Amino acid sequence: FRLLANGRDILHGGRVGTARQEVQPYQGNRWVRLGGIADGRLQLVLQVANYHHHSAGPWQPLLLGPEDQITRGYAQHVIYEAVILLLLLLIGLLLVMEYTVDRKDRTGLWLGLFTLMLGVRLGTTSFAPLYWMLSLNPPWELHIRVIYISMLVSPVLLFGWLHSAFGTDFSRSLRNLFSLPFLLAALLCLLLPPLWFTALLGIFGGLLLLGV
Repeated sequence: FRLLANGRDILHGGRVGTARQEVQPYQGNRWVRLGGIADGRLQLVLQVANYHHHSAGPWQPLLLGPEDQITRGYAQHVIYEAVILLLLLLIGLLLVMEYTVDRKDRTGLWLGLFTLMLGVRLGTTSFAPLYWMLSLNPPWELHIRVIYISMLVSPVLLFGWLHSAFGTDFSRSLRNLFSLPFLLAALLCLLLPPLWFTALLGIFGGLLLLGV
């Protein structure tokens, strides 16, 4: 995208173009200072190019306001998500470490891996606190694959925990049967171009609902 204020280029994410080879995709939340506005008039133009994602484009309205209010709200969202992410990672790591001490029971291992995968999902979506905390700027294609694969692998880990904790009610064959569609969907997200597998989001959502 590219944002212009009174004809002046003030912010961009990726690169806008009229052909696929010219466009560099981007996903994220950004804020920018508008500075002085001549004659008290402001005309904003948002240019968007999409050749990589089935349903991409602006997903939220532009938000205007005083700089301190906008930056404070932005920081609060990032910090809030970062705290939740740290808690998920801490719980997940503790459960995995507990398994390394006593390998007889895998219940904690499955739950720990599930928690860590939820952390990856949370840390790379919305305000992406994981990237902010680690000062990462991954390529967009890697970013979108991580988002989708973490969404689809999480139920598989949860099914592993259910089988480990309630083996008599949730057998190994049931675990494998429930897990197979999610593993195949994750494999599609690993092998197909993003434009193709992002078109399957509705099917993936149906799988998640069915799994629940």
